[in-house]
Amino acid sequence: MEMKGEKVDLESIKNKIQDELQGVKKHVDENKDQWKSAIKSKSTEFAQEVRETAAPAGRGFFRFIGALFKVFAFFVLGIIALVLFALGTK
Repeated sequence: MEMKGEKVDLESIKNKIQDELQGVKKHVDENKDQWKSAIKSKSTEFAQEVRETAAPAGRGFFRFIGALFKVFAFFVLGIIALVLFALGTK
């Protein structure tokens, strides 16, 4: 401020800060809709990418669980068949 020939005291510093804050407020007000739409589009892109990445992993996990369930079911059915066969041969 002194280099610009302005007086340096608390009042001039206060006025300078208020002017700068008004400029920032004006800039935010002018660009908030643009920023809002940019953030919305980026979050939509990110959500889509997460869905695309998670979907194959989820399907693979459920296939694994299904295979385990089938193995367990066949094991139980096999034991039941053996017991029935053993009971039927007596």
